[in-house]
Amino acid sequence: MYDAKSDYDQKSGDSDMSHKVEMKEMRDMLEKLTGDKASIPTFFDPKDLAQGTYGPHIDKYLGRSPSDGPAGYIFQKVTYSAGAVASKTNVAGMYKLSPDHMGYIYHDAETGTEVRINGDGADLAGSADPTPAGISGEAKLVPGDMILGAILQLVDTRSSDNRTGFVTAGLVSNDSAVPDTYGPELANDPSNFITGSAISGGRTHAANGLKACSVASPNLNIYRPFVVATAASDLLPAYIGAPISAINVSGCTGSTSSQIRFVLNVYALVGARQKTISHYTQADPSFKMECLTRQLTEHPVSMIH
Repeated sequence: MYDAKSDYDQKSGDSDMSHKVEMKEMRDMLEKLTGDKASIPTFFDPKDLAQGTYGPHIDKYLGRSPSDGPAGYIFQKVTYSAGAVASKTNVAGMYKLSPDHMGYIYHDAETGTEVRINGDGADLAGSADPTPAGISGEAKLVPGDMILGAILQLVDTRSSDNRTGFVTAGLVSNDSAVPDTYGPELANDPSNFITGSAISGGRTHAANGLKACSVASPNLNIYRPFVVATAASDLLPAYIGAPISAINVSGCTGSTSSQIRFVLNVYALVGARQKTISHYTQADPSFKMECLTRQLTEHPVSMIH
């Protein structure tokens, strides 16, 4: 005899089981889509930042082209390094994240002794010559490349016996586009022009015992990246309001100031070249621009001691 109730119960049970299977498949898919994001910390590791890197969750995309970014551009990191002049009491490394792409080392309250950290920026303290000096091949940025963020790093190679003075660092607000104006201020008076003017507050530490230090862009700016424009005819209007990454070492003795170096690490979308730095192949479907926005700095300054 046909049992309608049993048949209904069987069909209902099958439907419930099918629904549970579908829900499990949906949960598994959702976990797969969000799992990577959930495992990424909100803040960059200060130890990574102090060493000049945004860390593994960002660096794994280097050399790849975002699938939703500007066509033909590659995500790259370009590194520059320069040393201070000998026999100076105060030295300060600084970088203004702007189309001018300017990085300098200033000494004491002087002008005329500044050192360029990156030779491919506009030399506003000199001739404004856009020709990259001292950089060969394609290991440089050119007009049209897009800067997303930068980390200015201190490398103090003085021995512990000679490591005198204090290190003061901050992401500093300013009211000038002229390096010969803000450079000596940052070098000679860090209390007023770094600690007193730093966004989120500056930080100071004794040079002796400080293992690593950097000032980083708080986030990688994918929505309005700075397009490099270093030709003299492109330098106006100046980006006066752009903050300056600054690290000051004060109280150097003897000739040891020449043992202080600054390393500039610039993260950028680099236009396609024929070879090396950004040889373009094809966009990576697993790399979207939002992948670069999942983390930020807890503080612009990282000091490891």
